[in-house]
Amino acid sequence: LRKFYLRRAFRILPPMYMALAMAYILGHAGILQETGNALGVLAASFYFYNYADLLHAHAILPSGTGVLWSLMVEEHFYFAFPLAYLCFVRSITPVRKQVMVLCGFCFAALLWRLSLVYLVGTPLTTLPRWTYSASDARFDSILFGCILAIRDNAWFGDRSTLLRRFRGIFASFGIILILASLIFREPHFRETFRYTLQGISLYPLFFYCISSSHQWQVRWLEWRPLRWLGWV
Repeated sequence: LRKFYLRRAFRILPPMYMALAMAYILGHAGILQETGNALGVLAASFYFYNYADLLHAHAILPSGTGVLWSLMVEEHFYFAFPLAYLCFVRSITPVRKQVMVLCGFCFAALLWRLSLVYLVGTPLTTLPRWTYSASDARFDSILFGCILAIRDNAWFGDRSTLLRRFRGIFASFGIILILASLIFREPHFRETFRYTLQGISLYPLFFYCISSSHQWQVRWLEWRPLRWLGWV
């Protein structure tokens, strides 16, 4: 865990703090429209900006850095998940039971979004939206990928018989479902089932790319300019 968190810190913190500092300086120099304020920079630096924004704490970020809310969700997830997974490892929990527990958490996230929309009446069309940028409502978007890594990881030789045999069909359905989730614009669906549907849809797509890296449909992703862009 120590090495994991060190890698995350060296990968994320230097470029993030540099970009935040530059945007703050450029804003106060009049080059960027929004200057931000001290609370906004502090909230982003210590990873609570998404909640400060949701609670209307007057935390303002410089122009172009508002997308940092998504990084808050990621880092909250990576603070918690490795510790939870360590419990699985130490208790020698079977993979099937691990997957069942994690799928239960994904289902719980969906139920929480449904409760926010239909019981609490959280806003659906104005920003910020709790169902859109709160870590407690969006963590399942990352958790689906963790389930894939545990249960159907082609790099580690997981058998995944059914998924491997029909990977092309499953991946095609995944593309169709993602497109449908983007086309259907009904606000209640978009703030509840959309995120779950997209997580399920990406599952066979990622499996296809990992298990079919030698095929032309996937090999173009190894094109050097694309790899460079991904690295940037």
